[in-house]
Amino acid sequence: GEDLVENLVTVFREGVTHFVEELDSKLQSEFQSLEQRETQLRVERQALDELRKSLKEEKKRLDSKSCRKRTSQLQVRFDELDKDQIVSPDLAADFLVNAETDTLEASSSAVSSPTSSFQRQSIMGSYCKRAPKPWEIVSIAGREYATLPPKCPEEQEREHLKNAVVALPDGWELLSTDARDFSFIIDELSRHSWGNPLLAAQCQSQPRLFATYRTAMSTRGRAGSRYRSQSRHVVSPSAKELPIGAAQDSHHLRFCHDFGRLVIRKKLATE
Repeated sequence: GEDLVENLVTVFREGVTHFVEELDSKLQSEFQSLEQRETQLRVERQALDELRKSLKEEKKRLDSKSCRKRTSQLQVRFDELDKDQIVSPDLAADFLVNAETDTLEASSSAVSSPTSSFQRQSIMGSYCKRAPKPWEIVSIAGREYATLPPKCPEEQEREHLKNAVVALPDGWELLSTDARDFSFIIDELSRHSWGNPLLAAQCQSQPRLFATYRTAMSTRGRAGSRYRSQSRHVVSPSAKELPIGAAQDSHHLRFCHDFGRLVIRKKLATE
């Protein structure tokens, strides 16, 4: 009986010893794998840190380059009192915007590129006081006509005018609906595009209101047809909306809508 017990104890000890040895071997193997994985992760982290550092430097370089480019193109200055950004009165800056229009005349004509509909020029918030250039003028029956802001009659690129401020140039006047041969004049002007689907003329009865007419760019009606008979198209800008030093007078006008260039004409020598 004692021999049997002793044999059982011996077998048990051998089994336990074998189990412990196998467990120790497995644990050592696992530890080695973990150490290798730790080393690999450390290397990968170093690589990621280097990549992150490189990306930050590249972003900083691109931001600096973009900032210099915008500064050289826009040339803006600031009112030191209220910090509002004001475009220099000697500039009429054009900006690109990615925006959908929200008026009846907003839909544009067919474009050749899928991205063209997202790249429309805008002069929102800009200030323009210059007189029209010779190529921005149309002569009708011996009188010179143009638009505010000035634009080439055959321009096809749309501009959004809302909040743009313009100054009536010396020697020019707003075209009124009571002008002699007005229907003929507006028909002739509307044959052109003017970079806008609408033209606006001052109402005879209420000078603060404007009648708008479709141009060759309009997709909602015949060129020359009336869009609205009376519209609060422009208003007098506030002092904050004018550049520093600009007088707050009737010669300055701010657009209330995206579409509708003001029609102006050269005054006669006797006026």
